[in-house]
Amino acid sequence: MRLGEAYIETGSIAETARRWPTSRNVVRKWVERYRAGGVEGLGDRSRRPHRSPSQTQAQTEEVVVEAKKATSYGRKKLAWYLWREKGLVLSPHTIRHILRRNGFTGHKTKRKTFHPAHWA
Repeated sequence: MRLGEAYIETGSIAETARRWPTSRNVVRKWVERYRAGGVEGLGDRSRRPHRSPSQTQAQTEEVVVEAKKATSYGRKKLAWYLWREKGLVLSPHTIRHILRRNGFTGHKTKRKTFHPAHWA
């Protein structure tokens, strides 16, 4: 890590940022990562959030999955069904995400290919 070597040489985050045309925040971030994890701490990290506070609750997902199994409706009709029968208001897009997370891919079976008669 050449940026780290420059920081060790100068001993200053500001001077290192001047030598490497970048901001002090970038230098500080990489120095902190190096201090915390050594060379391994400088590798790529996941950008996935640690938590998803707005994700649909597990009980609601179970209701959607059970309704899908019972009716085999699509997402729009399923949203209408859940609102009418269960009093549960969900958008079709939310239902799509729930079904995808639970293994319903939504792929339909292909129709049989039509081949015209050989004499045509």
